[in-house]
Amino acid sequence: MKSTFFSFLFFIIAFHIKAFSVNIPAVSDSLNYYIQIVDQPQNADELIKTYKFFVRKKEFAESISYINSVVYANIQLSRIELKIGLPYESEILAVKALEQINAHPDSIYLNTLKKALFLII
Repeated sequence: MKSTFFSFLFFIIAFHIKAFSVNIPAVSDSLNYYIQIVDQPQNADELIKTYKFFVRKKEFAESISYINSVVYANIQLSRIELKIGLPYESEILAVKALEQINAHPDSIYLNTLKKALFLII
């Protein structure tokens, strides 16, 4: 009787753990989702939502002084502004990102972003 009860309890717990773990999205999943929207937007509302996402990401990265994420967010915001039809604002953000990259010449990641930045300009 005890072994049956514990077996039943084990399966109930295992089922609930599996059910809850499936519903929790990873942080990188949301980033990938928004990058896909920037790459292939379906409508303007999606781009606006994505723009707000990257503004929040940039603000958080600035609050903890994480330059890699700040530069990345600036590049994505620049891409979105270009797609929305704001080329001047897009260029300002791209130049700002380039200045931030040039301020950290030893960063391999930022130098990689620099190459990507020249592809969008």
